[in-house]
Amino acid sequence: MEEILTVHFLILVLAYSALSWFVGHQGSHLVAISKGDAELNPALGFLIKLTSSVPVYVGLLVWLGYRTLWYYPLVLFALSFLVRPLVFVSIERALGWDRSAWAISLIGILAIPLITFAMVYLIAMP
Repeated sequence: MEEILTVHFLILVLAYSALSWFVGHQGSHLVAISKGDAELNPALGFLIKLTSSVPVYVGLLVWLGYRTLWYYPLVLFALSFLVRPLVFVSIERALGWDRSAWAISLIGILAIPLITFAMVYLIAMP
């Protein structure tokens, strides 16, 4: 049985946690837009909807399970629930980024595809 806590896997955990952090911000802003509590340029709204689509992230987990062992995606998903608040939300609050949540969502338009491609590359690596 392979060892799960490798540097390679820990990088995947950080990447998936960052992905969920950006998607969480984008999701909350999409809800605010749909309720009429906020407005956004329709093109940016479309890009946020596109980058925060759920099938991509579920697909990454399924592919990881296919390429490795079946429980790796479960461990990755569970660890991301710990890493996201402990690392990303803590940094966000310490630096005062929680007052600029819209900026995080807009940065996610570029960051999410880059992180996704990095994760695809990491999963494809032998």
